[in-house]
Amino acid sequence: MDTNEKLRFLLELINCNYPVGMWHVASYDSDPEPIGNRPFFSFLPNHFSSGEDIRLLKDYMLSGRPEPVVLEYRIGLFWIVGFTFVPESPVARDMYFLGPFFTQKNSRSVLLKRLDLYSVSVPVRRQLAEALLNTAVMPFPAITRLAVMLHKCLTGQNISTLSVKALGNLPDNSTDETGSGSPKTHRGIYNSEKEFLRMIREGDSRYPEALKISSSLSAGMRGQAGDSVRQTKNNLLVLLTLVSRAAMEGGLDSSVAYDMNDTYAARIESCRSVSELSLLGRLIVDDYAGRVRQHKEQAGISPLILQSCDYIRSHVNTELTIQILAKRCGYSDYYFSRRFHQETGVSIRQFILEQRLEAAHDLLLSTDKTVSEIAASLCFESRSYFVTAFRRKYGCTPGSLRSRKA
Repeated sequence: MDTNEKLRFLLELINCNYPVGMWHVASYDSDPEPIGNRPFFSFLPNHFSSGEDIRLLKDYMLSGRPEPVVLEYRIGLFWIVGFTFVPESPVARDMYFLGPFFTQKNSRSVLLKRLDLYSVSVPVRRQLAEALLNTAVMPFPAITRLAVMLHKCLTGQNISTLSVKALGNLPDNSTDETGSGSPKTHRGIYNSEKEFLRMIREGDSRYPEALKISSSLSAGMRGQAGDSVRQTKNNLLVLLTLVSRAAMEGGLDSSVAYDMNDTYAARIESCRSVSELSLLGRLIVDDYAGRVRQHKEQAGISPLILQSCDYIRSHVNTELTIQILAKRCGYSDYYFSRRFHQETGVSIRQFILEQRLEAAHDLLLSTDKTVSEIAASLCFESRSYFVTAFRRKYGCTPGSLRSRKA
């Protein structure tokens, strides 16, 4: 593959997730030439640039450094700039721009305020703000990784992300990699995390979108764990702690939340792949948010019965009887059984069965345990009884559900 073919291929891969473009610029005064397909709403490298941006690029190119740069414009847009060089000379010949990106999601009002820096009419400013809302959002460390890929396509050389220089209003990206990072990037991450945790506290069913935005701004903790599975486990343990605390603030009984935390922490450590951890992560968030939502929806149920429901959900892998549950509440077996049915509309035995079947459903999709192992771990009397009950609830056998997943 020649250089242009490599660049087109790189752009196609990036465009699978991010609507960005790539342009070849032969000189400062020449018009950018698109490489590959250009997103219909994308901006050119000279849009929003200033004399200071050009000066920074010129000074960098005259320094003879071959590494790519990440250039930040005043409006907060980022461009990756790669270079090709005159053979056997430190002088850069051509520039290749990849972008643009934001490192955080911006509201329309924020964009309009930033556009005040430019002399444009109000109608044009509004049109630009609408277009900027569609700009790709990517955490700064991920942008530097794309810069490394662009450099490889242009020169065939391998470099570290620490070699990528940041120009403009950002500090050098080496501080970003080691933990201090860009304050603006961290503000965006913090704000998105606050919104996500607020939704967990309130049992808001829209939390998946908030989690998606937060995840798009950060790849998690920046420590070097040594392997991707360990790093993913560390990130998931942090998420588990945050979600657990938010759920308690939302009304989930603290003893239940702590029991869930311990159970999920053990499951996280037992996972053997990133994909398995990804499935478990979604299950954890769904479980906590769902319980908070149930807690708020069941406002008419007495606290003791609510606590019993939460206890059952978090102890489906232990022995659960009317006697054990009634004793925890200080009631007689008969009174507790009757009150539970009156307040929830189902018997204790049916409620326990439903929770165990839901737990089995999740285990079938998120672990490699056999059907017999799952049945035994959830205290079903036998494998055959488990399969029959599962088919009655879900319309398929446990084995067929797992085969669909595969």
